[in-house]
Amino acid sequence: MARKNPVGPDLPDGLSDAIANMSPLELQELMAQFGISVVGPGAPPPSGGRGLYGFTPPPRPDLRRPRRSSPVILRVRVDLKGATPPIWRRLELSSDLELATVHQIIQACFGWWDYHLHRFSIGGDPFAWDAQVFVCEEDAEHSDDEPDGLLDRDVRLDETMSVPGDVLQYVYDYGDHWDLSIRLEAIVPITDQPRARCITGRRAGPPEDCGSVRDGDELATLLDDPAAFDVEMVNAAIDEIIDDADRPRLRTELELSFRRMDPSLVGVFVEAGLGLDPDLRPDPAEVADRLRPFLHLLDRCRPNGLQLTTAGWLPPVVVEEVAALLPTAAEWIGKKNREDLTPPVHIFRGLLTRLGLVRKFKGKLILTKAGKGATDPERLWRVLGDKLASLSPSEPEVLGILLRALLLVGPDRSDGSAAEVVARALTSMGWSEGAGPIRPQTVDDIWDPARRLLAELSRKPVRGWQPDPSDPVVRALLTDVVLGLV
Repeated sequence: MARKNPVGPDLPDGLSDAIANMSPLELQELMAQFGISVVGPGAPPPSGGRGLYGFTPPPRPDLRRPRRSSPVILRVRVDLKGATPPIWRRLELSSDLELATVHQIIQACFGWWDYHLHRFSIGGDPFAWDAQVFVCEEDAEHSDDEPDGLLDRDVRLDETMSVPGDVLQYVYDYGDHWDLSIRLEAIVPITDQPRARCITGRRAGPPEDCGSVRDGDELATLLDDPAAFDVEMVNAAIDEIIDDADRPRLRTELELSFRRMDPSLVGVFVEAGLGLDPDLRPDPAEVADRLRPFLHLLDRCRPNGLQLTTAGWLPPVVVEEVAALLPTAAEWIGKKNREDLTPPVHIFRGLLTRLGLVRKFKGKLILTKAGKGATDPERLWRVLGDKLASLSPSEPEVLGILLRALLLVGPDRSDGSAAEVVARALTSMGWSEGAGPIRPQTVDDIWDPARRLLAELSRKPVRGWQPDPSDPVVRALLTDVVLGLV
């Protein structure tokens, strides 16, 4: 039978099969060699926004709108492209929400778990060269050169849409390529409605890692009820997301000074800092031993990723290996060969993910750019110090206050937990949370990854995954970070 609309001579034997088996990225890079631009689902640009052999594409356009002087409510409809029957949500969103928060809201609306990379775009497909792209931090981190776009946390929703009919594109999971359109339907004045809510929607979102299934009949084999959609459950999740987004931006906005602090608290922080002596260094062999769990799991992910179970857990043999190295797992009962039944190992894996050392991709646990660089104890120490600093405010005084307060976690303090002391200090210096004082829970949320990291480094962690404030390795890393030695 003759081929319809022939486009050229038949390909040599084997080449057609080779092309059919290429990933979208491999196809994009192959075609880039011939100067062919590929735009569309599943066709990401070469890493870092650069072509092969040093060819550099034209700069992306800046299509952002001016920010509104006062926020309004944007009513949008979010559609999963290609879904039959349609799968969609109607949302009302405050115009001043960051795109990073909009991403979390979309995840809640479709029942996804934020396992994969994502990006937004205006003016075209999220992988088109002539569109303006807004990427997540992990996407930017994986770029070998300059990030492919602005960080979504730095861009507000009202910079991407301003009049009804405007469309913001979104794609999640570059493998399954869940591509959605976000269309502005109406602009609503702000009254007493929440900053974000789902009004209505239709049908359940496809499950994670299902191969981009969008057909209703196929989804019926994967979901208990493909027609199910619980708007109340979605809004409960959105409320939590907005609560987190509205917490004070301690990382970038607090400019603290001991002169503004309640005098009764100054001595507490001075006391906490007395142990930060750069000349007191732990034995390098002891440091290497504490870092063994980190290095072991990172090495298990080299060079091409660690294959996870079908349920997404670490393989049993790896769970046993990591549990044998973790001080937090020393007294845990059971065989310690299932991640879902060994919380210390599950929490440790989550910590490495939150630190940006590993991430899940297509059924594997793979290394990030930072994880790839942590190849020995000395390099890992520097990476952990850098990550610890990034988990706390960038201003040196704030960083010193929060990290020194981590040394106050002992249960015998009469003036409260470290979080309570810090919360009182910040409040006394004029900072507030909404109309009230800074809450200890807010402080806890900010430094929780830092505390867990230091607990895993402790020879004998305090109950509740608290770091041992007297541990020399813990003090050494804190000293290096506070004094800027890493």
